[in-house]
Amino acid sequence: MKNKTLEILKDFKSIFCNSFLWNIGFPFLIGLMVNYTLSDARQLIIYLIWIPIFSIPYFIFSKRFLLFLPWFVTLMFGLLDIFHWVSIKAPVSKYSLFVLFETTIHEAKGFINLKWSYLYLLIPIYLFLSFYLFYKDLKKKYLANKTPIILLLLVSIVFLGENLYHNRFIRKATPTVFSVMKSFNAEIKEYIRIAGNMESYLGEINAKSLALDNEQVTVIVIGESTTRNKMSLYGYGKETNPLLKKREDIAVFTDVISPFTHTQAAVRTCLTYSNIENKIEYTKAQSIIDIARASDYETYWISNQAAIGVWDNLVALLAKTSQNISFVNDIVNSRALIETANYDENVFSPFAKILKEKNDKKFIIIHLLGTHTTYAKRYPEAFNVFKTEGDYYEKIKVHYNNAVLYNDFVVNSIIDTLAKYSKLNNSISNLVYFSDHGENVYDDERKLIGHDWWGLPTNHLLEIPFIAWTSPNYKKQFPKTDSLIYSNTHKSFCTDNLFHSAIELMQIKSDLFIDSLSIFNEIYTEKERFIVKGLSYENEVLKGKLQDNKE
Repeated sequence: MKNKTLEILKDFKSIFCNSFLWNIGFPFLIGLMVNYTLSDARQLIIYLIWIPIFSIPYFIFSKRFLLFLPWFVTLMFGLLDIFHWVSIKAPVSKYSLFVLFETTIHEAKGFINLKWSYLYLLIPIYLFLSFYLFYKDLKKKYLANKTPIILLLLVSIVFLGENLYHNRFIRKATPTVFSVMKSFNAEIKEYIRIAGNMESYLGEINAKSLALDNEQVTVIVIGESTTRNKMSLYGYGKETNPLLKKREDIAVFTDVISPFTHTQAAVRTCLTYSNIENKIEYTKAQSIIDIARASDYETYWISNQAAIGVWDNLVALLAKTSQNISFVNDIVNSRALIETANYDENVFSPFAKILKEKNDKKFIIIHLLGTHTTYAKRYPEAFNVFKTEGDYYEKIKVHYNNAVLYNDFVVNSIIDTLAKYSKLNNSISNLVYFSDHGENVYDDERKLIGHDWWGLPTNHLLEIPFIAWTSPNYKKQFPKTDSLIYSNTHKSFCTDNLFHSAIELMQIKSDLFIDSLSIFNEIYTEKERFIVKGLSYENEVLKGKLQDNKE
């Protein structure tokens, strides 16, 4: 009896192939090492439920190819998990995939350089042992005793069937990577749909400029991955903004956040009627470009970012609704762009050329590469001011500070160019600069870098610079709005309502304008700000804790 029991237990063990157990168990152990609070033991149980379903056909039919597919799938899932734990310091999620496959994708070499950890050395060990154990598993023999097979199949079928019955199969009965891939695939399909339906809404917009006959110029400068917490303009200890700090003609807004932590969503909400709260579909929301065109502005888009990203990117699609488009870099693919030194001063020449064009009304968007990784490639040698003899983390921080210093030069130069032109031509001009979102730069003991976050995004990812400038003739023509620009600088604001603020700044009358959402309006209403995933900035991000109903 004892021997028979041991044989049955041995059969049970044989069904759970060692290579499968290794493929799922080792990534879980790495997760425990990196951040045990985010490791989900339930995922191990789910894998153990699925393993018999994959391995039993092999033991029944003794066909080696039946074992290869599940081994390969679990190996790939394991590699994805390890890469996320080591580089993102969190399990795989739809948002982490956006970080990895975003508008500005890192080359693999550059990405690993930025996220380097000695834990990467575990990957060759993981692969070697997986191949070795799989080779050993292929030598396993056919199971004569059907009892273990029947029992394990019953357990798996009951578990999977129960979750299927309650309409939670993907969410509760499959590994997390399945639900993540499903969500990510939905985003890709949404992009394809948007690309096929992107259009201007000029015929549906009632908009009229209130400005006089003087030449009018509005410039929106969109930065990239710049947190205000690394800007001396906002109190940072290192002098990263010597030029902007000297200016006495700019309004520096001190409490502005981005609603998103990646470029596509951040830019498409700040430039359209769609925002976090109204939940209007992006493709059905009018943009500020549409408003400008309906008000007889000639519209321009100058970009130092890539024209083609992982999906020909959504930002580029929005840019194409402008009448004039200029991508100033020579590299069209975002993969190569990030690892190449393409400096933002490239926008200076086309900007100056546009200002000289004979159009009475100009609406210009300038999209910078800003302080996006790789930081050391975001500034020329002349701005290699901050140095360190410290460790790897300190060197990355120094590269970022130098990138912010160069960004100070770029933004200040754009303002100078517009100011000189406006003085010479007595134009009614205005400018707004902000960053699409912020950045983590090893700011605390978690050593987060780039767009990394889990649970709650960090304040560094959300807190961005926001600056406004107006010409002397703008101040003369619209003294009330100009006064409000400077008096409202300490009010809280989220850039998903920039659409209304831009309409106010341009002095356009439109049925789409909501005055209480414009930071430049006298009845602007401060309120709780909601961000990605419906999180509250005031009550969750700043307090560092999810509300009870979201845990």
